[in-house]
Amino acid sequence: MKISAVIIAHNEEAWIKRCLLSLLEQTIKPDEIILLLHNCTDETKNIVSTFPVKIVECHKDGGPIIARARGIEACSGEIICCSDGDCWLDKNWVKNICYPLMKHSKISVVAGYTKIQNNFFWKFSCWWQFIFKRKVLNDKNTRFAWGSNFAFRKSDYNKVGGLLPFLQIRKNLAINYWAEDLYISLALQNIGKISFATNATVYTYLPEEKTSVASQVEIVKKQQEDNRKLFSFFKI
Repeated sequence: MKISAVIIAHNEEAWIKRCLLSLLEQTIKPDEIILLLHNCTDETKNIVSTFPVKIVECHKDGGPIIARARGIEACSGEIICCSDGDCWLDKNWVKNICYPLMKHSKISVVAGYTKIQNNFFWKFSCWWQFIFKRKVLNDKNTRFAWGSNFAFRKSDYNKVGGLLPFLQIRKNLAINYWAEDLYISLALQNIGKISFATNATVYTYLPEEKTSVASQVEIVKKQQEDNRKLFSFFKI
């Protein structure tokens, strides 16, 4: 199967080179790389102009929902693996995030393991969610993917209607964050199963403004509220 990698970048001039180099150094390389520049006003576009990527620019309202939908729309591959411009990828990421989709037709979405490197609370939180609660406790409330690290089939994405319906759903449910990754990973579970690829590792840093304890408490509170609303919407 042809593999497309979609990277969403919003003013990632400090990170995008590292991200793309890690993608180009994969043990199994994607057949194409779609770089979605979302409302970029910095030097990101100039930095990536020499890389072998297909650049798609998005200057619309709708945030990451519209941006991710535009990136997926531009893909020609059947398997689509997604990450963000402020991440860097383990050399076996493409291989490991795509493997369950290639081997098991009943799997519709694969969630990888994102490791936040610069904050102890979030480093522990990532392990707690991605390893302990999913693998050990089999907690149904953690059965979703992060936008920085997941994969699916384009045909399945089209079957569930894609992301654009979420624009109105998000408004109706009063979702705090964009949550397009949560929405699509839950929607895909309506037609198949989710697989947790803890060997598909992505690394990132938490923005400085989100590192305080007060910020962390507020973020987690709002995330849990969004999770409850969307899990209820999908009757999970």
